[in-house]
Amino acid sequence: MTQTKLKKRLSLSVRFARKPRDMEALLAWIAPEEDGYQDSPKQTLVDRVFKLSNEEYDDFASDMLKPRDWINGGGFLHSTNETHIAIAIESEGRQTLYLDPSGHNYGRYVGIAA
Repeated sequence: MTQTKLKKRLSLSVRFARKPRDMEALLAWIAPEEDGYQDSPKQTLVDRVFKLSNEEYDDFASDMLKPRDWINGGGFLHSTNETHIAIAIESEGRQTLYLDPSGHNYGRYVGIAA
């Protein structure tokens, strides 16, 4: 695993799930409901990128609520303009995830780019 702190924050829109237990729960949370309603994407600024091995990524994706030393806090939701500060989680051949731990060490808010 490698961590890169970005010199300039990356800005994008992300659909977040709150405390998803795993990738299946994340995708179910952000999918449109039967009536077509879907939570709107949130403005997000990425300040760090974690490049994980496929094994590390799959471990995170299978249990996002598990405390992890490498998350070690960071991230937050700016209440004035509802902008998330997040960490990008990348792995070769896998979907990039965006994590706002809101000061915790687990997947408190996890999402994918909208």
